[in-house]
Amino acid sequence: AAALVMISPHSNPFWDNAARQILEGIIAHVLTSSNLADSERHLGTVRDYVAQTNKRKMIDLRGNMAAGGLADKAEALYKQSSDSAGGDIMTTLNVHMQWMDSIAMRQGMAESDFSFAELKNTDSTVYLVIPPEYLDTHARYLRLFITLALRAAGRGRKAKHDMLFILDEFAALGELKV
Repeated sequence: AAALVMISPHSNPFWDNAARQILEGIIAHVLTSSNLADSERHLGTVRDYVAQTNKRKMIDLRGNMAAGGLADKAEALYKQSSDSAGGDIMTTLNVHMQWMDSIAMRQGMAESDFSFAELKNTDSTVYLVIPPEYLDTHARYLRLFITLALRAAGRGRKAKHDMLFILDEFAALGELKV
């Protein structure tokens, strides 16, 4: 969620922070809900909950106490917000997740054939190339990819070989806590 919701320095941080909190709950729900098949546990389903499309509704998160109750808390925040504030929070979140409306991105995020953690033990090279014209619209995808890669690199035992990250156009990422 921190990689996908970029806090704007130009506006009240409440909206971005509330959007991030709801996104954390939606992600937790998609990962833990017994009502979802394993094939549905991806960011496309998260996007459906954010947009409340494809029969996905915020009320579905109510009562999901897995992952520390993040989903239940997110639904409560959404429900307890005034109609105006709740709509503004979801509008903010929709803006941050809009890049997922790309059919190619949605298909690409639906499944993976490798794990960043497994890459630590193999001789491999990973290239992620985003054409310059998509850097603004797909910056959140780039942020997510880099965040996941750096977290995996820092967890567990030391890698068999040193890991090298070369990041061109790093400014497009914005501030990353990782």
